Amino acid sequence: MPSKIDKDYYIKKKVRLMKDFSKYIVSIPKLLKGQYDDAKIYKYIKQMTEEFENLIPQIPYIGGNKNYYTRVLIQMISNLAIFRILEKEGFTYREIGELFYEFVDIHQRIRKEKYEKMGRDMANYPFTSQYVNQVIFIAETSQKRAFPYDWVLEFVEGDGITFEYGFDIIECGVYKIFKELGAEKYVPLQCVNRIREAQIFGYGVFRTQTLATGAPSCDYRYTKTLKTPHKITEEEITHYREKKICLVCKGHIEGFNNYICPKCEVLYCGHCAQSLIDLENTCWVCNAPLDVSVPSKPFERKDDESSLKKNIENAEEK
Repeated sequence: MPSKIDKDYYIKKKVRLMKDFSKYIVSIPKLLKGQYDDAKIYKYIKQMTEEFENLIPQIPYIGGNKNYYTRVLIQMISNLAIFRILEKEGFTYREIGELFYEFVDIHQRIRKEKYEKMGRDMANYPFTSQYVNQVIFIAETSQKRAFPYDWVLEFVEGDGITFEYGFDIIECGVYKIFKELGAEKYVPLQCVNRIREAQIFGYGVFRTQTLATGAPSCDYRYTKTLKTPHKITEEEITHYREKKICLVCKGHIEGFNNYICPKCEVLYCGHCAQSLIDLENTCWVCNAPLDVSVPSKPFERKDDESSLKKNIENAEEK
């Protein structure tokens, strides 16, 4: 049953939201350092801040502090402000994705170090009774469908072998609002937080389908035995191909809705392949054109291991 909407909820919190956003993007100048001069970096940060401020009135109310997903929604809208400015300034979809992956890495590594200093085992925290019970509560509460832009999910009991537990997201708040804002192409990037957390914290999470690729749900499964891989390896590419999983969105590919890179034979779902062709027309693995009939923008990968450590240190010092 629909609940009362507080239309001014985020406006009333604007000062706090702007302050939090400034802290949230503090590592971005460090990531851009060396590629752009200080004046251009300052310009980007200023534009991102202004974009977020403009987006605040457009954030849908889903229950405020009483809803776990309110802070998730705010974070996703913060990310959208970053994406939009980078795109406006000429960054390709791939470049935006690479920068965002590293941005998320910094945040998750800082979180891990913080919690480990408190004595918490981050590889086990998603499997504690407290955490699992919270997921069950969120799933049960979501069934009320109290707000049109809220999430709706179902808890899934695990078998203790292939996975411990999971949940199916039937309706995704990010997908709904991003589609309305014309930013649907960035939905796959938003799932990076969950995947990178698993990689860095040391637990396993996988899925076989996503709403963004037309599936009826996003089916997340949590496991202690399978660790989420950090980089795209030959074995991972082979696994994705055999299991018919899209390299970009990690969704399961049904029927003939797929695209195979003619050079490296990596597999993409039709939705992600078309998005990449429209945006940069470059394979994420071999840099070959996905469609030889249109121009492509080959991506030059940077070796991020040493620079990532420096960025984390700089972010912590900041």
